[in-house]
Amino acid sequence: MGTGAATSHPLDGILSSELNAELVFRGSSIETSPGFRIPVMGRPDLSTEVLRHCFSIEVMHPRAAITRARKLWNKMLDGGGEPSDDEAAELIADLKLITVRDRLIADIPGIDDSRRDLLLGQTKQIPHWQRVDRASEVLFQLYMRTDGTDAVPVLTGLGVIQWWEGHGSKAHQCFQRALEADPDYRLAQLTDRLVCEGILSDWATSRQTAYQPPHTRGPEIGGMGMA
Repeated sequence: MGTGAATSHPLDGILSSELNAELVFRGSSIETSPGFRIPVMGRPDLSTEVLRHCFSIEVMHPRAAITRARKLWNKMLDGGGEPSDDEAAELIADLKLITVRDRLIADIPGIDDSRRDLLLGQTKQIPHWQRVDRASEVLFQLYMRTDGTDAVPVLTGLGVIQWWEGHGSKAHQCFQRALEADPDYRLAQLTDRLVCEGILSDWATSRQTAYQPPHTRGPEIGGMGMA
């Protein structure tokens, strides 16, 4: 991911660059305005319930914790519906454990590939974008019930999705909000560095794999769960 200091790219310069012309040709472009608003919390947070689930997860074998978390996560992504307060608290607690968090984020595109390549969007397989859209909805629902450091992995997951989709400004906003609550949160730091250096996920650089809004997208065949 590089070890040098992050470099900034003024928006005006990017908009007039050959890179932006190429993105427009491929079906993507850099937005002048982020057009993305992280909602104000609309419900009481679930910090007590999250802590209870964290204690439960910590006494489990890591493999068992991942298996249980994936079962609930894929139920949410494949079945629709809003998580109950208890399900939301469990998922927030799952995301606070790094190994579980990475597995759940890697499961979002519905692709069978290495965890690292999925987190970095470096596979040539086409994500199941309807499933990614659903993951964004669920993460927003979780964020509405979190506060403080509990919100950090949720915001980071949202930022990773925005980066996969080629929305650098939106991703940066998520990562910065996460880092305000926890300046040392490593995944937010590293992925935000990619954003600041103008590095796109592989998915965002190809017309065949790039994200398209739902209203422009044809029907997907056989959505793939990762349970």
